[in-house]
Amino acid sequence: MISPKTSYLEKKQVALIKGSIGCPYGCEYCYCRCVNGGVYIKSDYDKMVEEMADIEAEYFWIVDDVLFAMREDALAFIEAISKIDVKVKIIGYLRADFIIKEADLLPRLKKAGLAEVIVGFESVNNEELEDYHKSTDALRYPEAISLLKENSIDLTALFMVHPDYSLRDFIDLRDFIRKHDIDVYTISVFTPIKGTSSYEKVKKDLITQDLKKYDFLHLVLKPRLPVPLFYILFYWTHLRLLKSKRIWKYISRHNS
Repeated sequence: MISPKTSYLEKKQVALIKGSIGCPYGCEYCYCRCVNGGVYIKSDYDKMVEEMADIEAEYFWIVDDVLFAMREDALAFIEAISKIDVKVKIIGYLRADFIIKEADLLPRLKKAGLAEVIVGFESVNNEELEDYHKSTDALRYPEAISLLKENSIDLTALFMVHPDYSLRDFIDLRDFIRKHDIDVYTISVFTPIKGTSSYEKVKKDLITQDLKKYDFLHLVLKPRLPVPLFYILFYWTHLRLLKSKRIWKYISRHNS
């Protein structure tokens, strides 16, 4: 039995499951696509579901870099789930463009147990997304958010702020989070990882080689703004989390 202390926010008794290796997408800042020599090996969903059926847990966090890359992957997962008698609750990573393109599958995925998705939006600016080779459209992010809400699937949104951010960029990110009522999100500082294309582009501009700073919370490149102001704005964009219902539920549970 998985310990109740093993949790993801308010979701407790969470078991971790890994099925695929690498990532099929080409985001140049991400090291995941470099794993396994750049070769992506997708999950065997039948084996994954068999493993889940043998583990006593309330939630299963599938830590593959992407839960489904193609429609047939989602259909294979739904089919695999239908073969077992155990009811499962799933946390996994999905891209915004997949959510929009395969919107008709969301009710079936919800029924199959999809409880929460973690979505790497990264930026609300399309020029920035193009620089990252992200290949998603920020103008359609609101559609993905709405679809998840309509299907009662929880969202954790992932954002990334670049050292080149201006005051306007921070305000735009804060306003996007507030406008679309994103309850749970994380914001990291752009951190080039050795082995990625992003690292090769900026390695000559790195201001530190201290690995303790490579935690996605510290600047390793010189920012456009004064350093203190950059950090003030970075944490300012997190303030909305003080209103997060899920986070307060998590806090109250641990303080009781």
